[in-house]
Amino acid sequence: MFDDTGHAFVQLGRATTTDFSPKDIAQSLMAYFGPYAIKGDELTVTVEASNMAAYIGSKQVRRFSRDGDALTLGVEGQYRARLRRVAA
Repeated sequence: MFDDTGHAFVQLGRATTTDFSPKDIAQSLMAYFGPYAIKGDELTVTVEASNMAAYIGSKQVRRFSRDGDALTLGVEGQYRARLRRVAA
């Protein structure tokens, strides 16, 4: 989620098996937020808080592309996410 105040909230998860434990669920999720900036085709989020200690204070840089109301971003070779704009 990217809001009009210049802040981003990112939450990603992966599918778990049907016999997952609470620990499996917690380890399958990652989240962070902070102010974001765009320069060219790069989006940078300066992480203020996260459930991953190593991300706090870091700058997470992702390449992106837009097609109408769709935004595609990710890390080459790791994941790609496609988001659609939702009007408030």
